[in-house]
Amino acid sequence: MSDERVEFEILGQRYTIRSDASAEYTRQLVGYLEEKLRMLDQSGQMKEPTKLFMLAALHVTDELFRAREQSAQLPPQMGEHIQKLIKLLDDAAPLSS
Repeated sequence: MSDERVEFEILGQRYTIRSDASAEYTRQLVGYLEEKLRMLDQSGQMKEPTKLFMLAALHVTDELFRAREQSAQLPPQMGEHIQKLIKLLDDAAPLSS
């Protein structure tokens, strides 16, 4: 377990963090956050960084909750799709008895 140390800048502030994740992965996370911040700051002025960070955190949390909800719904949907595929296969090539 090696701690990766990653330095980056967001909204004019420099940060250094340590993580078990690779530096590349951490930079991907930072890039995603920067994208959210740009999306939320349509004016491009970023006058209130704390407020902008809070909005970005809420957006990312919303995405996480929605993804979890969709993930929880997958098994029943997959079961339905499998049953439809089995029926299609049975109809196309019935087993001879």
